[in-house]
Amino acid sequence: KSYCMFMGKLIDRTMIRYALSHAAKLRPLFLGLKSRLSEQHLRVMLRLWANSPHDDVSIDAFVEIRGLIVAIGDKKLDVLEFGLKQAYLTFCKTARFTTARNLARIKLLADCVAKLYALDPGTGYRYAFVYIRQLAIHLRNAIVSRKQPQAQDKKPKKKKGKGASDAKPQGPHTNVYNWQFVNGLRVWARLLVSEATEKDSEFRPLVYPFIQVSLGVLTLHPTPRYWPLRIEVARFVHEVASNSSTYVPLAGHLLSILAAPELSRRVSPSSSKAPEWNGLLHANAAMVNTRQFQQEAVRRALDLLAEHLG
Repeated sequence: KSYCMFMGKLIDRTMIRYALSHAAKLRPLFLGLKSRLSEQHLRVMLRLWANSPHDDVSIDAFVEIRGLIVAIGDKKLDVLEFGLKQAYLTFCKTARFTTARNLARIKLLADCVAKLYALDPGTGYRYAFVYIRQLAIHLRNAIVSRKQPQAQDKKPKKKKGKGASDAKPQGPHTNVYNWQFVNGLRVWARLLVSEATEKDSEFRPLVYPFIQVSLGVLTLHPTPRYWPLRIEVARFVHEVASNSSTYVPLAGHLLSILAAPELSRRVSPSSSKAPEWNGLLHANAAMVNTRQFQQEAVRRALDLLAEHLG
């Protein structure tokens, strides 16, 4: 308990890495302790893993998390379940805010979560199914809300003038079209790409529900403003389908971008550089009408279509 408190208060990067390098010596100790203390230790390690600004600290903390789960997970099933559950929930909290600067780190954390779930396929499958089902419920609620008539008179009037096109998107689809949801799909895509290649894999039954949820995301609100999100999710589908040898009719979703009427309209003159797509979830109205945005969308859609049909 004192060790957990000590680790939770460390700030210096060198000291944290030094303490983590000796954490493995304490693993046998947790075999004889109550599960509550093991869970407290996991909480501290997960906090360092997800919140540290340094990748080396995150990797060291992940090595300890993985080692602890491997050492005591088969003897204390509740600790294993706690570790898998908290790893995904901690990732989701961190992944709510994604930018071009931290996207590489988010991908690293997603890989770590996928590796933890692969340690115990039986338990990993159960929790992965639960969380994919949660994503499906959010998607279903968004679809139902879109079909319900909205009271137009209760909606505030849109602002006119400068800044109107930069307004934050509103509507039921925003409960799905956000980084937390997309990065949740990223985790399960990484897991299925690495673990669902064989037909007898325990994770193989998750391929179908994952693809169904992802295709539902692609068709929920197919406007040019969300081309970056749709192309990102389409890549998840392509990677899972190709690695699991599953046929998915993905070409139509990509062709709908290439055949969009916005591409045949006159574009707004702009001297700005091409938009930074890494970390871009949606575009504002002004960006959608620029040649740079449209060219980048077409290029990425064509590249993915060529991979899918190749």
